[in-house]
Amino acid sequence: MTLEKTLQQHIDHRLAGLAASPARRARIREATKTQARPPRKVSAALVFALTLALLTAALAIGESFNLFHFFGTNDRRYQELAASSVPAAAAPLEISDEHLGTVTAAIDSVYFDGLTLNLAFSIENHLIFEKYTPSEEEITQMTKTYALKLPVSENQPGAEIVAAYNEAIRYGHPFSMRSWEITSDESSYLHAGGSLTAYRTDAFYSPAGKYCELREFRAPLPGNAARSDTLDIRIPLAKEEKIYHFDGKYLYFSWKRTPIGELTASADKTPDSLRRMAGEGEINGACVTADMQLSPMGALLTLKSDTPFNQFVPEPAQPDGPERWLVITAYDENGQRMEMLHYLQPDDSTEITLQLAGTGVLPESLTVYLYIASQPTYPPEATAVGIPLHIQ
Repeated sequence: MTLEKTLQQHIDHRLAGLAASPARRARIREATKTQARPPRKVSAALVFALTLALLTAALAIGESFNLFHFFGTNDRRYQELAASSVPAAAAPLEISDEHLGTVTAAIDSVYFDGLTLNLAFSIENHLIFEKYTPSEEEITQMTKTYALKLPVSENQPGAEIVAAYNEAIRYGHPFSMRSWEITSDESSYLHAGGSLTAYRTDAFYSPAGKYCELREFRAPLPGNAARSDTLDIRIPLAKEEKIYHFDGKYLYFSWKRTPIGELTASADKTPDSLRRMAGEGEINGACVTADMQLSPMGALLTLKSDTPFNQFVPEPAQPDGPERWLVITAYDENGQRMEMLHYLQPDDSTEITLQLAGTGVLPESLTVYLYIASQPTYPPEATAVGIPLHIQ
């Protein structure tokens, strides 16, 4: 693998959840802004009462709010989940670093129900950029590659330096910089053994520049994790030093990584959070059975038929593209949608097991829809046939 590809993959992974799209910025601003009001006079007694109320509220927020609350600003599921999340059992990891100062990292929120696992963590003082010109000797030890611009995220520390670097690449002007960053391993691990793969990550920087990340893991969980009453989780951390030297045409890059510790947390299983639902139906003459194990945050759905799926699943009369995807989705009694995590090519299989994302609450009933489309459409295609599922 070329260094250019390695560097791009590293950039994509580290900043995948930090894209500051206009829509996301609008949602964040809408969630955090306060309405401007005309000034008015208030009495000293009212000022005292308001101050006391604010102090009381601040203490309450500090005791009850967690990162799930804040990720719930953009994802309603986490609004539902915040009250059920479990704080980390271990104390935050504190590191005194010569470049970053005092680094504080902690797993803030964990939700575990035997089927799904979700967690959020934060790292304070995790990143710093500075202008830096490497020596000729350093440059000889760096690897030459094509120049790559770096993403800049809202509230990211050192954003002005990264923006200047990107401008230099745009206009072909020499520019050099260096960064130090506390990074987390892409995988999370169980103390009992086994690694956890996140199928979704999201991240943001707080207004103060604190890095916050959310991870959702694939079901079923590995090994005996699903049957455990408590999961002990760890996420290794490392300090990375990167030097970017752009000479006006090419980028010279170096990267050093040093392990520094790990985040840990213990998560007790949330009781009474799993449900089994099943049903059957006929689609274009084929008998299809559906069996689902689900929780508020996800589901495992198994579909079986007496006919290959590519022979009976309905297709649109006028496809809007050359691709054909087997789309499977479910709607609860309130019209909330559970989406599949990846799309499938219709083939001659007669059994499919796939994971769906939850809605944040346990449904009382579900209807599963199957259809073939060039791209997923919601609500389902008019040709889709629903299979009702009921609690078992």
